[in-house]
Amino acid sequence: MTPPTAINYSSTAFASHSSLANWFQEHHSGRVIFKWTNYFAVYEKLFQKYVGRNVVVLEIGVQSGGSIDMWREYFGSGLIYHGVDVSPWPKKFFEKKSDNIFIHTGSQEDRTFMRKLALELGQVDILIDDGGHTMRQQITTLEVLYDLVAPNGIFLTEDVHTSYADGWDGSGYRNKENFVEYVKKIIDQLYGFYHHRTDPALSDSLNNVWKTASISFYPGIIAFEKQPISKPESQSKGSQKLKFDSGKIICPSRARKAGHC
Repeated sequence: MTPPTAINYSSTAFASHSSLANWFQEHHSGRVIFKWTNYFAVYEKLFQKYVGRNVVVLEIGVQSGGSIDMWREYFGSGLIYHGVDVSPWPKKFFEKKSDNIFIHTGSQEDRTFMRKLALELGQVDILIDDGGHTMRQQITTLEVLYDLVAPNGIFLTEDVHTSYADGWDGSGYRNKENFVEYVKKIIDQLYGFYHHRTDPALSDSLNNVWKTASISFYPGIIAFEKQPISKPESQSKGSQKLKFDSGKIICPSRARKAGHC
């Protein structure tokens, strides 16, 4: 058996097959951008379908504005970018409405601000939470803005390793108040078809099993892929069934009624 290939999270390894990583490695001047190098492969896996198309991106956390340049280069001229930052300076320096770059000033902990933002934007294709990374900020953003993401869109929370660090407002290994533990509750709702329960700790939107197709965990990232889904159903096909108690091959009644045996 061939041993599995180890995943190399070094910047040079990802640059070999990631256009975003290549852009990052060559970004020696201009606005500063900070990223963990393993994120680029995740971005390309999830966002590739939007390249060259009209796409609305909401990014929580603008800082020095470097990611604006990266997303414009990656998605192309069809990008409409909305950024949120608690500091007033990004709006002053980086907003350029003629280039479809819009900056909103406010705190992601402020549910009133976030609800107003959702009403203003209406819908986005991709939401990237790269904000303050505290538990309260990440949970609030997910609860308030999950419905802002289009039915086939992506909600991505970055730097979730703060759930395991000290000093991040409820963080700590297996602390019930941290973001990762919160998302574990949502995993249960992916299987709501089978247990028919809701979790009072979750919002109605996050209890809704019809909206989320998958939740993916990567080092530092949790990604929600939204897609309208129907109740899963199991089916049986074929005309030869092995009975394990007798070792006999029989024709299932379903196949027999359909004339397949």
